[in-house]
Amino acid sequence: LRKSSARRAGAKGLDPDAWAALPPELRVEYDHPHQDRWDTKVQSLPVLGGFHVGKASELAKLADVEVGEKLSAAAMRRIAQRAEDLGYAIEPEPRLRGKGAGADAEILIWRDSSGALPEAPLYVGVHAVLVMLVSIAMADGNFSEEEHGVVNSFLTEAFNLDQVMRTRVEAMKHLVVRHPAKVQSFAKALVKSQSIEQRGKIAAVLVAVAAVDGLVTFDEEKTLRTLYGALGLGERDLDPLVAAAMTTVIIDYGSGNLHSARKAFERVARERALIQDIGGPGARRWEGEHRCSHAVAIHVDERGFGAPVRDAGQGA
Repeated sequence: LRKSSARRAGAKGLDPDAWAALPPELRVEYDHPHQDRWDTKVQSLPVLGGFHVGKASELAKLADVEVGEKLSAAAMRRIAQRAEDLGYAIEPEPRLRGKGAGADAEILIWRDSSGALPEAPLYVGVHAVLVMLVSIAMADGNFSEEEHGVVNSFLTEAFNLDQVMRTRVEAMKHLVVRHPAKVQSFAKALVKSQSIEQRGKIAAVLVAVAAVDGLVTFDEEKTLRTLYGALGLGERDLDPLVAAAMTTVIIDYGSGNLHSARKAFERVARERALIQDIGGPGARRWEGEHRCSHAVAIHVDERGFGAPVRDAGQGA
């Protein structure tokens, strides 16, 4: 909210550094001298999921920071502090990451009057886990709503995130999706900061994200195995989790060659089940015969499998 006209007028004689030097109890009485300038620019930037997207060079100019091909870590920290002074937050947060940025690097900016900067270990930990979770979700080329939900729920509960940090995580997520990172380095960093039990819990969620649609694809499994190795966990730990997430079902409709079908699937399936009810989740396979679909359909219907098989086929 704007301060009174008199106080706004009094602030015009201050430059940004003089305003920042005011005691906090006085600073809240006056608008920042560049408030209008920032508000106008931020509102003109493209919007992505409730955040405005700008280049590092654009924010540098707003903050009166010299712009080159690359902005130093110190320059980015100054931009972040100026943004906070004006009631904005940015991501990536250079005061926590300690890195510079290219002039064309994307920065997300949004209104945040809290001025709450998360603790560095929390920020770094959340970001590392998020990068891994998104890499699994995107392994099949699609970050579904169900996967978004699993990611959000795990991060919120595992790190006890407040609303301010949850908003920042959404900003992180947009950037990670748009600019994928090399996940192995993030996983290896967690080996130093997390116990094997904690890493095991993270790994279990990675599998849950991959299998949220009931199927772990080849690309998802490949990424999982890479991350398991980087997390210092063995593939023996991974296989049971994937097996629990996927079930291969063989339907016995009386064709007489069930034994051969079952032996074949035992070579490739992680979990086998010869069942009478196929209504459950997981990957479904219908053992059938060529050129006799009508006869097979009769057998399937007689044994009560007709409707579930059709439902499974429509949902596949």
